[in-house]
Amino acid sequence: MEENTETTKELIKGNVTTRKYLEEIMKDIQQMKIEQAQKDKQIALMKQNQAQTKQCHAEFQQAALETFQNIQTQIQGINDSVTQTHETQQKIQESMAAIVKKISGLDKRLTTSEERDKIRKKSENPRSKEATMEEMLKSEV
Repeated sequence: MEENTETTKELIKGNVTTRKYLEEIMKDIQQMKIEQAQKDKQIALMKQNQAQTKQCHAEFQQAALETFQNIQTQIQGINDSVTQTHETQQKIQESMAAIVKKISGLDKRLTTSEERDKIRKKSENPRSKEATMEEMLKSEV
């Protein structure tokens, strides 16, 4: 009996020790589950941040592209304006040259008509009719 009592005591002692180990193991497992859940949350946040970063990058690229295209459009508009200004300047210069040419021609005509007026006035005077005829012939030549 003593042996049975001893054996029983040892078994009880072993059961208590085993139970303590099992409790510690269960606590460790529970702690590991908590840590894994925290890690899973961190991973989910990291993936969410990565997705947001990709989206922001794509939006930035789109905005940069639109800005570049707007700048190109503005530069093209400026180039067109410069070209139009240059063409307008050329047309103005051509018009001015034509005006100067016409004015020169009018000056010559005015001079000629002034001379003719003088000749007419002289022709009204009977004394200068002969001189007037000579002047008319000279001016026509």
